[in-house]
Amino acid sequence: MYHWPDERRQQMFARLLRDLGSPEAALIEQAPDGTLLLGQEGERLVEHYSFYAVFQSPEEYRVVTGGRQVGTLPATSVFVPEMTIVLSGKRWRITLVHSKDRVIEVSGDRVGRPPPFGGGGGVVHDRIIEEMREVLLSSRIPTYLDSAAVDLLQNARSEFERLGLDSRTVCDLGERNFLAATWAGTVKTSTLALMLKARGYKVVVHDGFLEIEQNSGNVPLRSALYEISATPAEPGQASLPGIEQCMSEKYHRFLSSDLLYEDAITSVVEVAAMPMLIERILTAASGS
Repeated sequence: MYHWPDERRQQMFARLLRDLGSPEAALIEQAPDGTLLLGQEGERLVEHYSFYAVFQSPEEYRVVTGGRQVGTLPATSVFVPEMTIVLSGKRWRITLVHSKDRVIEVSGDRVGRPPPFGGGGGVVHDRIIEEMREVLLSSRIPTYLDSAAVDLLQNARSEFERLGLDSRTVCDLGERNFLAATWAGTVKTSTLALMLKARGYKVVVHDGFLEIEQNSGNVPLRSALYEISATPAEPGQASLPGIEQCMSEKYHRFLSSDLLYEDAITSVVEVAAMPMLIERILTAASGS
């Protein structure tokens, strides 16, 4: 975990206090002698039983299109406009994110059916993705699978073999479309997706994979990956527009967008992990 320098932490704490004491938040107020007291909203919060809850219920976004809800997504993931998601068996492009109301507006994506490597909905650890790759490389059929699960596994293995993902990490899906196997969990894979999106690429995030669409104005994908790997590891120097909309905690709604960004850059993304991840991708990109 990244630790901010002492001076930066003091500045952030001062900004936090100003946010909590703003008229919009009204969580705290300052007495004439400098003592910090609970404000009107702060008193209301601490008097409610939920303030003392040990376990926090997972926050979720409602995903809607045309006023109709199509599903929910965990608030622990990062969602920004123009990102493509797969939900309820369909592709959707995010048009708006209403963080405070926990609502994501989407429209049907122009691309066809979802890819054979699906996933989505929760935060998946790196170890799970590693195990997933081992399962795809194996020919063993677990005895506990029913016939439907066996068919799904066989289909996934067939696609895995067809794309040559046992020996390479980047596959051409079209003239400007690629499938990149990160073989990493949700946090690292989503971080790379955001950094590619910041460079103009369209990216769809799956468990351990990225579908990448390169526009005519983009630099070649390999060059973009090299640029990202050279990004300074310090979170404060990373540019990931949109992640300040990621409100995953109970009281995030009281923070300003700049503090939300500072929180997200150290909790929901892993910028420092990109050089090693990209080196692994590029080393095996062509199957060498």
